[in-house]
Amino acid sequence: MSRFSKASFFVVAALLLVLAPRSGEGTVLKFLEMEHLTEISDLVVLARVESVESGWNDAHSRIRTRVTLEVQRVLLGSLEGEKLDIELPGGEAPGEELRQIIPGVPRFTVGEEAIVFVRNDPDLFCPIVGWIQGKFKVITEAATGRKLVVDRLSKFRRYLARKAGIGKLKNLGEAETICIEEFASVIAEIQGRKGSRK
Repeated sequence: MSRFSKASFFVVAALLLVLAPRSGEGTVLKFLEMEHLTEISDLVVLARVESVESGWNDAHSRIRTRVTLEVQRVLLGSLEGEKLDIELPGGEAPGEELRQIIPGVPRFTVGEEAIVFVRNDPDLFCPIVGWIQGKFKVITEAATGRKLVVDRLSKFRRYLARKAGIGKLKNLGEAETICIEEFASVIAEIQGRKGSRK
């Protein structure tokens, strides 16, 4: 192989490496502690999902999903009325076998209850703070009828551990649910500290 051919080969190989698609690219979400999640939220609500409807945007380039929440309680911020509409990226195209899934964007199911942390910014790709981190599923305890918040990312327990000066989460026990009143009081406590720093 001549010198010119070798040089051409390496230039073409380098270009292919630079221009080749990367399968490892994606969205990386920063882990938000309970304090940060609360502090950057404009609105935190306990709500039941009333409807979930997906469709194409006006340019027919992306699928968007509109989630209508029936708000049962406002834990932070203020809301006019009892309904909250949230538009999320991704979803299923109506009448087509096409689904656009955006990893990290929370999914909602009609009838489910959740605590949702929301930003009021129409320019955001996803208005739920921290994407999947800003949705806490709420379940009803069969024996007592109490509503419990599922803490699957241990945000609440990590907050309590820091507050109590406990270094390791295992010292808090294995509970993964918190009563709504306790969850709401921590949101108010964090918000109160934020207000006192202004």
